[in-house]
Amino acid sequence: MKEAGYINHFLGKYFAGSSSLSYHIHARGFETSFGHIGNGIDYFTKCAFREPAPYNRESPYARNRPEYYCRYFAGPDGHMYQTYDLFDHTFPNDSGTYIYGPNPSYTIDPTSRSTVAYSGPATVLPHPSYNVSTFLMDEYLLRAKKIIRHHHRRKDDAPLFLLYSTTAVHTPIQAKPSLKRRVVSLRSPEYWVRCEWQEPLGRYQHPTRTTAVWNTCDEEATELRKVYEALALSIDDAVAGVVEALKDTGMWENTLFAFVSDNGGAVGTGGSNKPLRGGKMSKFDGGIRVAAGMGGPWLPEELRGNVSTALMHIADFHSTLAYAAGVQLADRKSALVPDLDSFNMWPQWLTGMQAQNQPRRHILIDKAVVIYATGAGKLFKYSEENLVINCMGDGVDGRSCVPVVWKHPDGSFNAAYSYQRGDLCTAKVPCLYELLSDEREAVRLEPTQPQYAQEVHAMKQFLQEGLLTHKPKYACGTQI
Repeated sequence: MKEAGYINHFLGKYFAGSSSLSYHIHARGFETSFGHIGNGIDYFTKCAFREPAPYNRESPYARNRPEYYCRYFAGPDGHMYQTYDLFDHTFPNDSGTYIYGPNPSYTIDPTSRSTVAYSGPATVLPHPSYNVSTFLMDEYLLRAKKIIRHHHRRKDDAPLFLLYSTTAVHTPIQAKPSLKRRVVSLRSPEYWVRCEWQEPLGRYQHPTRTTAVWNTCDEEATELRKVYEALALSIDDAVAGVVEALKDTGMWENTLFAFVSDNGGAVGTGGSNKPLRGGKMSKFDGGIRVAAGMGGPWLPEELRGNVSTALMHIADFHSTLAYAAGVQLADRKSALVPDLDSFNMWPQWLTGMQAQNQPRRHILIDKAVVIYATGAGKLFKYSEENLVINCMGDGVDGRSCVPVVWKHPDGSFNAAYSYQRGDLCTAKVPCLYELLSDEREAVRLEPTQPQYAQEVHAMKQFLQEGLLTHKPKYACGTQI
């Protein structure tokens, strides 16, 4: 984008590599950046997020116990320090500032705007000019408006690219009281009483208990959902605020607006993906199929109001938006991956919104899970490993993920945090679903049936001969 003349700005959660200086956001071609490096931070204190132990989780929506969320480290003096994660590389200060510092994470090297340096033990004291009580999502929006106004005052005609990577709705689930009041006013009382956002899991057998457990709809689940929706509402406010700023500056009429999520909602922390099955960390569609859309006056009229059923990976936004921006990517290849795994969807959208003749046919979900579009109105998912509804990650030995049990202080198991068994799948007895006609993945098809032979063969071949056969030229972590 920078080579094409765009002025680039970044806001929000980076979390895309900081093990090498060349991977850091400040070396990625952005004029300014403001946000955090890790997976999540406290929305008020900005301390680096640490997943609390299960027995400390009785009030995941409360801020009266910040130690539940703050990551600690041992300093050279033997004391434990909280770790904070918030950087500000902005105009007119080209040197950049790490708002909390010194910090045990990467901090800006004042001698260069494109490198970072490690800087010793942290303190709990923020930068003197920083107000720690400000809600993070409000800070993002204020900065976005500032970027837009600053760009509007430029003397040249350089276009703007703003990557707004919102932290919400990542844990910790926190929100301003005013947002929560708005959420409550928008919902009917029955919605909260019946927990209508929850998938009706019904009765299931816990692997370590002799009695069955029910999905819970209690005061804690309701309170958590209210704060979750309040945090999500801050995203709505951000979108509205950015659009308003673009309109006020006269920039909106030439704007293309893209919106996409990175994964499904975490059902254990108030999220919901109904009617899809599963959630974040799951390979069911509730964990990997997300809301995405494009808008703005620059979008051709023939595309507005339409829905595409073509298979698309989030990586395809790279080629698609580059094409729309006039950036040539045809000759760009990585030393690690021979070909750019990103398809330009723009021509397909213009010629037909349906799945026929789509550029992408496969999405590799895991080493043993693949989605395949036939081009004839069918979309299959094939898995040779267990599919779990709630999964906290795979083992290093390649086995299917181990179920996680969340235990409450009183000794009971809350279904929102408990293991919910999915489908058992192996290479000998694989799982097969048709996703367009069965979006809930409730009907497990028989892969050995003749009518699925061609599709199953194509998916097995892709798993065997696709990306998994590529041997990188360099060891993991090598700076290229």
